[in-house]
Amino acid sequence: MADPRAEQAIAYIREQVARLESQLAELRASGNLIARQAGLAEPYPTASSGKRAATPSIGELAVAKVPAPGQFAAMNTLAEAAVAYFEWRGRTLGAVSLEDLRDGLVTGSCPGVARDEAAVKRLHDLLGNDPRFGRLKNGYYALAGWVKDRTKPPNE
Repeated sequence: MADPRAEQAIAYIREQVARLESQLAELRASGNLIARQAGLAEPYPTASSGKRAATPSIGELAVAKVPAPGQFAAMNTLAEAAVAYFEWRGRTLGAVSLEDLRDGLVTGSCPGVARDEAAVKRLHDLLGNDPRFGRLKNGYYALAGWVKDRTKPPNE
């Protein structure tokens, strides 16, 4: 019979390795993005191909960046939490769908936000009526300063 303490230790180590791999992937993607924007060759190969990295999609970059539990727990309002989420996310990753915003706020322990459609509706109403946020034509939202070609949300 296996020692449960050893199993717990191994589970802990696996969690730490996964966290570090995620951070490493984020750093590599950032390095490649900076190099690409500077017109340089991308310095880091992708793990899957072993070749120079192709242009990573925003989705690939977003996978590497997940809010920490408790990150938005101290926010007083949903609007404050949404601003903090976008600032944390950064302009490089930019706009998100309402569902992705909700999921990020839930992961970051934003008070009063649950993984349900009511939260998406509240975010839609909030972001549509707050001048700090902008809506793109594809329905995604970002901070107003990041959005060049904004549209009025359907509720206006």
